[in-house]
Amino acid sequence: MRSPVESLFPGICIHVSALSAWSVVLNYEERFKQRGSLSCLFCSVNMLVRMYILALFCPDMCFPV
Repeated sequence: MRSPVESLFPGICIHVSALSAWSVVLNYEERFKQRGSLSCLFCSVNMLVRMYILALFCPDMCFPV
């Protein structure tokens, strides 16, 4: 099995763990924004349906539900 970090190479489908980790990093960085600036909340992939994720990143691997 490939490591989630290896999925960041071009041409490889992105692993869901890599996407979730990126959302954690972005939410952590939000703490250090200036007061009064627009706030954002980045959600992990757990909020998405598995087939929706496959359709976005690996359209050739999707199967009808």
